[in-house]
Amino acid sequence: MPGDVCKRCGTALGSAQRDCPSCHALVHADRLKELAARASEEQAAGHAAAALAIWHEMLELLPPSSRQHAQLVARIAAAEPSLPARERVARDGRALGRLGAGGAIALALGKLKAFVPMIATMALSIAAYWTAYGWWFALGLVVSIWIHEMGHVIELRRHGVAASLPMFVPGLGAFVRLRQPAPEPRIDARIGLAGPIAGALAAAACVGAHAVTDDRLWLGLAHTGALINLFNLTPLWTLDGSRAFRAMSTLERAACALALGIAVLATGNTMLWLPLIAAAARLFGKSEPGQRDLLATATYVALVAGLAAITALGASTSVRS
Repeated sequence: MPGDVCKRCGTALGSAQRDCPSCHALVHADRLKELAARASEEQAAGHAAAALAIWHEMLELLPPSSRQHAQLVARIAAAEPSLPARERVARDGRALGRLGAGGAIALALGKLKAFVPMIATMALSIAAYWTAYGWWFALGLVVSIWIHEMGHVIELRRHGVAASLPMFVPGLGAFVRLRQPAPEPRIDARIGLAGPIAGALAAAACVGAHAVTDDRLWLGLAHTGALINLFNLTPLWTLDGSRAFRAMSTLERAACALALGIAVLATGNTMLWLPLIAAAARLFGKSEPGQRDLLATATYVALVAGLAAITALGASTSVRS
């Protein structure tokens, strides 16, 4: 106990009190400042687990009903996903033991709060697409986009890159907000291509559902999902294809452009002209000496081939249900 009386107003303090009953000053203010400084140092050094350990220690010194306690719980909930899974499990087990029932509930609510924007924007997107395409297609389309975005999220967390959950923009798709940059171009390429990989798997699953049920709704979803993922392979701006191209050599970019050209000729899909023209333009862009990524190149070519084939299957399908 830092003292028997409040330093601000002189009120007598009990041994378990964390704030003054009269002026509400924090009893452990000096210790909290010291811990906050240490946590900032650990964060700056890139030691996320150490910073989280200090924040959990700070929670024990804050009144559970205080604004500072709620802010710290939210900060912990936001930072936990950036830890490797093994460290998160260990942290959760130790933290719950220290926080008690009230703190554990607050921590859980802080984590659940992160899902609210995603769920709310998903619902808005479903409502927007429902008016144009019908309920079942709207639901399937939004789930397909969500699967694409979660491909990014899973790969981001696998590489320890902090990011938000998907946020939807009705009529425009969805995005994931990175809280820090990818450490190197190859990892950024993996993160970028993880979305189209997940989206291609979702489109293939829709093709399988159509084969089983003969319901053309599934084929429409497969076709639309494949088109969306092909568009994302365009190597422009911050699209997934651009992130993949940053890790490739000029020769590898040429192989991707060739794959797009073959897909245009084989399917007659005019939308493929956009990624093809962008890929051809990137051939004249600079690449770092020795830069190459055979895995990203092979993945890109395979995605173009697979997604283009799916669009050809569902080209004549109406999406309205």
